[in-house]
Amino acid sequence: MQFSAYTPFSGNGMIGLILGTIQDKKPDEYREFIQMKLKRKLKQNETIYVKFRINKNWPLLAFPNIDSWDIISFNEIGVNFLNDSIIYEQPPWIAFKSDWINTSIKLSEIKDWTSISFKFSAKGGEEWVVIGNFYPEQNFPYKIEDSILLEQYSSFNFYLSIDQFTITTSPLPNVFTPNNDGINDKWVLEELTEGNCMVLSVEIFNRWGKSVFDAGTEFTGWDGYCNGQPCSEGTYFALALIKNTQNNSIEKYTGYITLLR
Repeated sequence: MQFSAYTPFSGNGMIGLILGTIQDKKPDEYREFIQMKLKRKLKQNETIYVKFRINKNWPLLAFPNIDSWDIISFNEIGVNFLNDSIIYEQPPWIAFKSDWINTSIKLSEIKDWTSISFKFSAKGGEEWVVIGNFYPEQNFPYKIEDSILLEQYSSFNFYLSIDQFTITTSPLPNVFTPNNDGINDKWVLEELTEGNCMVLSVEIFNRWGKSVFDAGTEFTGWDGYCNGQPCSEGTYFALALIKNTQNNSIEKYTGYITLLR
């Protein structure tokens, strides 16, 4: 279902929601939330990797004559995992505390579809996920960027589009197709190396445990070749070390890759 003047990032549809409402230049209590059921219940202490794409769409939907939407800065979007789908008497932003909240992306600066990713350690039994603005008070924080436009449009909604919401047990890409068609020809780690992160090393093994590829900080992707020869279709195992240059922490990621030609 499509609610926006934007096109989806992929496929034929996406989800739109109102993160918050400004009425007479002040935050209002109205907010919308998305609730989705997971394929299975999460296990206790299970680590999952969440990724989705967001795009702001309120200027096109509500005010098509505004070229930029820099009236305010607004960052409040969060994700919560629940064991049931009960609709409580209290609104979600009062009833729940978000398991993850955005701290890295300034929503007003989004120009196109933007990727968000994080990892979550399950308490056990979670079967539902809820997305929205979980700021615990009606007066959620925002910064005025253009007081003239705010004076002109004193009441408006914060619309956001969401697409490609995925949950996996490994953040590594799990399939690629090195057939020289220009689409997904290389196995790359773009999502893991965004921001302050860099690749330290990558090694890939075939089903018999033989190393078919290894690289250090020079890694730019695996093209599906080993010693100049194309590797056969099938499943491979990858191990990657990623360093966060901001805090110098190092994370080890492992996962299976399917090579298709």
